[in-house]
Amino acid sequence: MNLDEVFDYAIDQEINAMEFYERSAAQTDNAEAAALFRSLARMEAAHRRALENEKEIIAGAGAFKAPKNEQPSPEDERVTSLERMTGVLKEANVELTNRHRRVQAELETAGQIQEALLPRKAPQLPGLSISVSCSMAEQIGGDYYDFLLTPRGLLAFTIADVSGKGLPAAMLMMAMRTLWRSKIREDESPHLVLESMAAESTAELQQNDQFVTMITAAYDVDAHRLTFANGGHWPPLVFFTGDDDFTPMPTGWLPLGLNESDEYTDHVLDLPPDSLVVLYSDGILDAANPEGERFGESRLRKLILDSKDLDSDEIRDSVATAVFEFSRGRQQDDETLIVIKRLSSPC
Repeated sequence: MNLDEVFDYAIDQEINAMEFYERSAAQTDNAEAAALFRSLARMEAAHRRALENEKEIIAGAGAFKAPKNEQPSPEDERVTSLERMTGVLKEANVELTNRHRRVQAELETAGQIQEALLPRKAPQLPGLSISVSCSMAEQIGGDYYDFLLTPRGLLAFTIADVSGKGLPAAMLMMAMRTLWRSKIREDESPHLVLESMAAESTAELQQNDQFVTMITAAYDVDAHRLTFANGGHWPPLVFFTGDDDFTPMPTGWLPLGLNESDEYTDHVLDLPPDSLVVLYSDGILDAANPEGERFGESRLRKLILDSKDLDSDEIRDSVATAVFEFSRGRQQDDETLIVIKRLSSPC
């Protein structure tokens, strides 16, 4: 193999690597991995151009045709080609390792921040039992829930699902948390909270091709009255003692990020003893078994109806266990569940 062939071989390797990274970026659902693969593809393309330029310069100097008395031996050519290829591979490996470390450090930091921001357990108020579970599909995710006691003593809470996964979704979740907490303190009316959030966040969400589904609610402990507004999220499952099925809830209006002037509606529920309210993210419904079958809303509804007489912790655990067993532990999306049960007597 002469020097000309060595360059052609090295250039072909760069082209193959570039195409491999481009295919990998197109096939992965992980936004951080896709960005890394695209960056590596650009790096391989730059290496290819550098080799092509170097080949052109050397060719112009006549180096591919050694003087008759200085014809390199096959061994010299083999050593030269190996050194050049080894150098290229080392450079690529160092860049890949450094980028991987930076990405991992960013993910770990974001994951720690997100874990610190999500409530570790739900507040327990007289006459009310609340249980929560939240499982992220990746190191960080886009599901969000929160609880806050307002200045008037109402229990405000929310559940949200931001578009996307990984770091971009987590960063958006953190921003929406700050915005929701600010707005719920200004006005406890859930529909006004959503309208204000839509007005302030839509332009930036559209710029980044993102949106957020959200339910925000306020619970009056003294009156046992729940008021909620729905921005494109799955409607809550509400069960009243003595009924045979869930009470139909209106579907949510548009998610945040589609229209900055959206108008939302408050829905008011008076909760008698033993009534049940369940809020959830679509990761629970979309959990799939190895055959590709979804867990689905009908399974969730039947499961909760069958366990409605249990306490909120037991209902939460029964759902989490059923979803895990159905999907054989293969989680593809964030899964969040909030179970609220009005107790028969204050405790």
